[in-house]
Amino acid sequence: MSFPSVNTTLNLQVSASADDARESGAGAVTLTGTTLSVSSGNAWIGLRFQTVTLPQGAFINSATLSVYIDSITEDDPNFDIYGQLI
Repeated sequence: MSFPSVNTTLNLQVSASADDARESGAGAVTLTGTTLSVSSGNAWIGLRFQTVTLPQGAFINSATLSVYIDSITEDDPNFDIYGQLI
């Protein structure tokens, strides 16, 4: 099956406060913080982009997530990125 080739670039941001969250290693979830801090190895960050619409059969050949670090002592992050199809 062949699909037409269409190149589209989307620049998206998290649109609401409840669309980003931090979960501590102890399981406490914060939805209303102004930053998403991961100062311990057992913290999780969640980001939801609600305004993304893709046609059925669309193929994503690359994606980029930009992260800004505001610390001079914690400037070498090590993290895994997971996605979920909904």
